[in-house]
Amino acid sequence: MRVPPGLARQALSRVRPLVTAVALSARNAERDAGVSIVDAGDPALTARLAEVLGAPVRAPVPTDLLVCAPAPGADIGNLVHRLGAHRRNGGEVIVAVIGSPAARRRVLRQLAAAHDVGVSTAVPVASLAEAGAATVREAVVLRLGTFVVPAARTAPGLRDTAARSMVTRAARRAALVGAAPTSAPTTPVLSLMQARLLSDVTALGGARPGPREAGAAVGVAVAAPVFRGTARTLSRAVPQAAWAVRAGVAYGVTRGLGILAGRVRPHRSPPSEEDS
Repeated sequence: MRVPPGLARQALSRVRPLVTAVALSARNAERDAGVSIVDAGDPALTARLAEVLGAPVRAPVPTDLLVCAPAPGADIGNLVHRLGAHRRNGGEVIVAVIGSPAARRRVLRQLAAAHDVGVSTAVPVASLAEAGAATVREAVVLRLGTFVVPAARTAPGLRDTAARSMVTRAARRAALVGAAPTSAPTTPVLSLMQARLLSDVTALGGARPGPREAGAAVGVAVAAPVFRGTARTLSRAVPQAAWAVRAGVAYGVTRGLGILAGRVRPHRSPPSEEDS
């Protein structure tokens, strides 16, 4: 069956921006970014931190986020100099400040006294057990920002936290877009956000976005009118809260797509230090 030229052009115009979003995701995933664990003088804490993040213990890499965990209440004068040098060279650092409140205050005072480091780099936690480990992971993901995808590809301990963070942020942005007075202009924007989210979450597993992600983008384009129709129908049922209904549909669909992408993404181990 021959597809009318006009229909083909219309379909291509819808799909092209989404495939471009996948290509941008692939490019971002290949950026030079990572996480390095710095030995802060306590071998047990350093090993535990490496386990929590799934990141290597190694000499500072200029483009990496450096993360360390000094012993509770330790004198970190020498460590502060190393961290300050990394920041002066354009890098970022996170210090997991562990121990009792008194021990944490001592380390925080040393960080505050270091102009090039400061307390903004500190993540105070009682220990690196479950709750503390989750807090450190969340802080690392937040600090990585747009570099979280390439960094998490080589730090598997960050992947689930990164995926949850990206899905939540994307769903909230989608809700704001969906709440706009008219749904038609927002549909392409939502489709772009969803295609990029699918590709980014998939890339966390270590695979390069490719035909599979491009196919998912096409699927988003095909499903967009269905989602828009659903939002319109529900909005008419409760016209007083139409904006809230549209926001809810956009939030739910985006979150659902992101969660699904996280469940089916590949799980590849990062290359060893010898292979990299």
